[in-house]
Amino acid sequence: MNQIITLSPEMEKRLNRLVARTAISREDLLSRMILEGLSEIEADLAADDIEARISAGTERVYGAQEARRRLGLDD
Repeated sequence: MNQIITLSPEMEKRLNRLVARTAISREDLLSRMILEGLSEIEADLAADDIEARISAGTERVYGAQEARRRLGLDD
């Protein structure tokens, strides 16, 4: 899928500096940035979902001592 985005002059300068410094193409850098950004947003949303389940009481939370016991790490 092709998508057109408009970069601010500052963003374009930063991107051009990265291209020159890394010798990675603009397309590859932009693809990496988008993938990393998507992963970060997905992780944030997953954390929000977990937080909501904890608040609702539907997600079990263990203290350190209980977690160690359940993982068989007690001495």
